[in-house]
Amino acid sequence: MIIEFLGTPGAGKSTLLAVAADCLTERGYCARSVVDAARPVAARTLVGRPIARLAPTRWRRPLLWQLFYAATEAERTRFFIRHPGFMWQVWRYQIGRPLSGSDRHHVLRWFNHQTGVYEFLRRRAVPSEVFLFDEGFIHRVVQLFASEHEEPDARVVQAYVARLPRPDLVIFPTAPLEICLRRVYDRGLWRRFAAKTNDETARFMAAAARTVTIAAAAAREQGWPVIEVDNGGDPAPAAACLRRALAEVVSPFTFTTQSRTIRALIER
Repeated sequence: MIIEFLGTPGAGKSTLLAVAADCLTERGYCARSVVDAARPVAARTLVGRPIARLAPTRWRRPLLWQLFYAATEAERTRFFIRHPGFMWQVWRYQIGRPLSGSDRHHVLRWFNHQTGVYEFLRRRAVPSEVFLFDEGFIHRVVQLFASEHEEPDARVVQAYVARLPRPDLVIFPTAPLEICLRRVYDRGLWRRFAAKTNDETARFMAAAARTVTIAAAAAREQGWPVIEVDNGGDPAPAAACLRRALAEVVSPFTFTTQSRTIRALIER
């Protein structure tokens, strides 16, 4: 199962991801963020199995991480072969955006990286596994279509969402823009924003908020299940709301003898 998060920066995706992981684990799934899943899934590959069994403990984690990273590089080609029209659509649009060279490189680098990560995990998922993408394809709308120099084009965002690989669920935390902006400053601006003015940062955040709203509506129009969570205040009610919603839309995982064996393998 693949669950993606969507939200304005500062809306609390990371906080609710941890809540979702705990809730789904309680319901019998092995739920992990992408970073947490990287090494265990790499350990199930042909190359990863001997590393997991034979490598000294001090080397096992770094070797499995390098294997994961190398494998995702290769998986980008596989994703492109499966979705060539989608890839060209994204690349063409990015060329015409009013971005600096460094910002455009950043956007495309991490979008391309996402294609490899998605393909690597998708092809190796087992029934009891849930991968939680805090910055998956649908959240990429923030980088792909929002900046301090442009207004998001609803038609372009909708066309992008229409061609996305469909996740099993989207979790959409929301918070007022001023709260998101304060949280972003409190935790520290992204390094590439160090040279931007406060006004430029505020314009980017406003554009991001509009873009994710368009994307959430587009996902619903596509028939995707979307859980919207008000995360603008005390985190406890937001966490409780998410837990209730997950209990309604995600059935508990039923263990068979085979799935217990698989669960033991993936939790190593």
